[in-house]
Amino acid sequence: MINDKQKKETTIKLYTYLFFLSLTAIFIMIYLFNNYTISDYILLIVFSILTAIAETFWILLPKIGAVSVSFALTFSAILLTNPLTVSLISAIGMMLRCPYMDGKGRVHIFNNPIYKTVFNVSQYIISFGVAGIVYSVIDKSVNFTLIFFNPIAGAAALFVYIL
Repeated sequence: MINDKQKKETTIKLYTYLFFLSLTAIFIMIYLFNNYTISDYILLIVFSILTAIAETFWILLPKIGAVSVSFALTFSAILLTNPLTVSLISAIGMMLRCPYMDGKGRVHIFNNPIYKTVFNVSQYIISFGVAGIVYSVIDKSVNFTLIFFNPIAGAAALFVYIL
């Protein structure tokens, strides 16, 4: 059985990790706001709504949990927009989701513990922000474009996102 001291140490470690994760996400957003602009607000709104819908309807996995299909939308946003817009799309989509959980019903930002929302939004900002930056940098430096995107930059962004 876990005693109170172990529980307190675990809680301190959890909140320390959450603090540094959210601090990293804040620094990335500051960098993105200083270096990029939102060029198409309609695209931001449409992709945010689509991402929230995709985050709402999970694909259940046996005995493991569930996954969402929002990655396809957000990766498309990496190809179509800039890292700032992608980070905002992923963060807004995560905050607006309303998935169904057994025993709890629909879970949304107002009935979910704040630390879970902060963790999820922070990790989405970090993952997609850094992947978007990698795509932008490689796309500018490697001149190999197919119809509308650079497959080398896309593969690098995908690799960074998976890491």
